[in-house]
Amino acid sequence: MVSRGKTNKTGIDEALVKALGNLLIDNSIENIKVIDICKEANIPRSTFYYHFNDKYELLEYTVKSLTSNIANEVINNNPSSIREYYSNLEKIITHYIYDNKELYSSIILKNEDMRTLKILGDIISDDLKERLYEEEEKGYKFKYPVEVVSEFYVGGISRLSSFWMKNIDKYGPDDLYRYLDELTTSLFE
Repeated sequence: MVSRGKTNKTGIDEALVKALGNLLIDNSIENIKVIDICKEANIPRSTFYYHFNDKYELLEYTVKSLTSNIANEVINNNPSSIREYYSNLEKIITHYIYDNKELYSSIILKNEDMRTLKILGDIISDDLKERLYEEEEKGYKFKYPVEVVSEFYVGGISRLSSFWMKNIDKYGPDDLYRYLDELTTSLFE
C-alpha cells in the first residue's frame, strides 16, 4: 500500500475495508468499481486514491490486515511449537471463515478470474514461508523443503475452502478443523 495520508488514515482505511467486504458479498472484485466502494464507505473518490492506487491494492491491504490479525491471535495463544502454532491457526481460520461464511462464500464462488484467491494465496504463502524459515533458523528441521510445504499447505487450504463453501451445511467448522489438523500433522513432524 502506498502511504500517502496521515490524517484519520486508520478510520478511512477501516471504512474502505468494510465497504469492500460488504460489496464482495454480492459481487466479484472484477465487477466492483472504485466509485462503488466510495459510495458504500461514504467518502469522496479522491480520498480513496489518497490511500490506495486501486481496488486490488485495497483488497491486498484487507487480506494482509486479516492475516496479521489472525496470526496475532494465534501468537497470543502462546503456541509451544510450530505444529501447535499451525493447529491453532487452522482452528481460528476455520471458525473465522464459518462466522463470515456469507462473505467468504461470495469471494470463493464469485471471482471468475481467481485474482482475489491468488492475492489471498500469495499473502498466506509468503507469511507461511517467513514463519517456517524463522523456525528453521531456530533449529527446527522440516521433513520437506519450506517452499514445498508452503505451496502444498496453501494450495490444499485454498481448494478445501472452496469445497467447504459449497458444502458448508455438511461440514461444520469443528469437523473441518479436525480433518485439516489430521491431514497436516505429517508436515510438521
